[in-house]
Amino acid sequence: MPDERRYSRGGLGPRVMFGSAVGAGTGVMLGAMDSLNLFNAMASQKLRKTTTNDKIAMTLRSGAMFAAFGALYQGLRHYVDIYTGKSDTTNAVVAGLITTAPFAKLILQRRFNLAYGIGLIFFDEMNDIQQRKDR
Repeated sequence: MPDERRYSRGGLGPRVMFGSAVGAGTGVMLGAMDSLNLFNAMASQKLRKTTTNDKIAMTLRSGAMFAAFGALYQGLRHYVDIYTGKSDTTNAVVAGLITTAPFAKLILQRRFNLAYGIGLIFFDEMNDIQQRKDR
């Protein structure tokens, strides 16, 4: 069984909370940037009038999706680590692929930015690699 601390985030509960908190923060920040860019582009082309509520809704929706993505990834990663008996990059890839599946339709509709999701997984794994080196 892998180290229960999983290098700083503890068991399943703390990992899921960590994943949802990081995902939500990232999603809100990136959703705000995306909504401003999208709605400014739409306004310049006079496609439709946008309101502040439209921008807030897109920002919060992005935050919620990334919170779900982060929580799902951390939960799956926890159980993949337990199943394999180790915590390594292969487990991050497996958990990442499984986590991405429920978001496939949103990714194809361009309502979920896959690059941001991969970034969350990448930075989490880089943190774990560094922690393993420091032990």
